[in-house]
Amino acid sequence: INITDCKTISGLSLNIYLTNFYNNEFDIKEIKGNVENEIRKAFYGGTVFLYKNGFTINNDKKGYYYDFNSFYPSLMLNYMPVGNPSLSSSTDLNSYFGFCYAKIIPPIGLESYLIPKRDNNGNVFFPSTPFYGIYFSELLKASQNYGYKIEVLGGFKFKKNNSIFKNFVEDIYTKRLKAKKEKNFALAYSYKVILNSLFGRFGMKQIENKVAIVNEYEAENLLRKKNI
Repeated sequence: INITDCKTISGLSLNIYLTNFYNNEFDIKEIKGNVENEIRKAFYGGTVFLYKNGFTINNDKKGYYYDFNSFYPSLMLNYMPVGNPSLSSSTDLNSYFGFCYAKIIPPIGLESYLIPKRDNNGNVFFPSTPFYGIYFSELLKASQNYGYKIEVLGGFKFKKNNSIFKNFVEDIYTKRLKAKKEKNFALAYSYKVILNSLFGRFGMKQIENKVAIVNEYEAENLLRKKNI
């Protein structure tokens, strides 16, 4: 794939995937309409927690820094929702792989609460009191290990597949390691951002087209900032 044919790194990553690794048997669906709008309510992006504020590091108090190796690509090897969603009224959380409407009862005194929610202004916070929402079933299952109680009201069920990104991740990651070993750090970084940029591409909102007549100055400004 010629990088000059792609406007963004995520577009380049997607083209590489579709050209070299995608298989129709993966059964990846493009979901639109009301179902898409509902599922998008469960999308919150990444979160960061600060556990120790003002911790002093010196010769007597050492600090340790830990970093995941290719964290995003490693998550892409997990099971992913595929196929067409089916609406379910089941209240059994374990019967779902998909997105559940649920009443969520957080535990008391948890150091950092895990399940996010948006307020009326769209700001994200982490409630410590009971609340309702739609969430990925695997997040709800994992939260039970920390004392959360989950009462499922219904949701969307999917089939699951853990091979749709496997060859892509393993191939590009191997190339990245080879480039690092050869001290070709620019190429190694290129492989890194290609690996990290594919996952989110599948969750992008569809771009709405708009036609406008503008003057030369506005056109130059738009061309610099927008997808024109």
